[in-house]
Amino acid sequence: MKQKFDQFPMFPPNIEKEVQVKKLMEKSGLGKYSEEEKNEFDLWKQKLPVSSIEGPLREKNVEDIWALLPNVPNYTKDQVGFFVETKENLLVNTIFEEFVRKKNQYELAVEKVGDSVFFFSVGARTHGVGKKNNGFFYAHSHPDFLDAFELDKEKQENLPILFNKGVLPSEGDLQIFLSENQINESVSGKNRERIYSKNGWIEMNRCGDVDPKKIPFKLQKYRDAYFDLFSGKNELGFTTIEETKEYFKNNFQFDLEYHEFESENNI
Repeated sequence: MKQKFDQFPMFPPNIEKEVQVKKLMEKSGLGKYSEEEKNEFDLWKQKLPVSSIEGPLREKNVEDIWALLPNVPNYTKDQVGFFVETKENLLVNTIFEEFVRKKNQYELAVEKVGDSVFFFSVGARTHGVGKKNNGFFYAHSHPDFLDAFELDKEKQENLPILFNKGVLPSEGDLQIFLSENQINESVSGKNRERIYSKNGWIEMNRCGDVDPKKIPFKLQKYRDAYFDLFSGKNELGFTTIEETKEYFKNNFQFDLEYHEFESENNI
């Protein structure tokens, strides 16, 4: 029987780790937004067409949706985005590929809220902002900000390849993916999600059931090790793509496939 995780038991926060991450973020400057960025985002938000699950934007092609996306991150704590009706998953995939290779200044997430309705959510520079709908995340992007942490070449070579590629799932990504298994299946009949970066994308596919009693502790361990990667320390026990695939299959019961973009002109 497949499990549905609406909410995992809360595991205790790692205060030392949270302080470390906060210091890294402050040093990188990724959490700061200029007045110009804030003003541009506010102006974009004012001009954004009204849409809803019941009244999505219709008859939109790739160019139309691309034109709706802002050029700056969402600096607020509010979820901001728009609903689009389309029967073509390929359209959504094309948008992501264009976005991560041309913009990628913020996390873009797309939630599938019906058979043909998608919600495009504009996130912050380093993470997504909120989730208020009852669908499942079809895909999201990881912004290109690793260079801000100024890791030396030797340290970076010891990190997981998929981390350096920008597509290694975070603890939050894993929790969302696991918690949405049943919703995902009921809407589309598939248990999968994509994560995009400027280098390519991964597709995560559920391949078995997980023990709900063990998941919180595995997530906690993964969370702490994941954040250590930004300081050049790898305690996850894997670096290669094959080792990464084996880790996620053994610990979280999903298959992971990585797809590299072929060339800059392949959009």
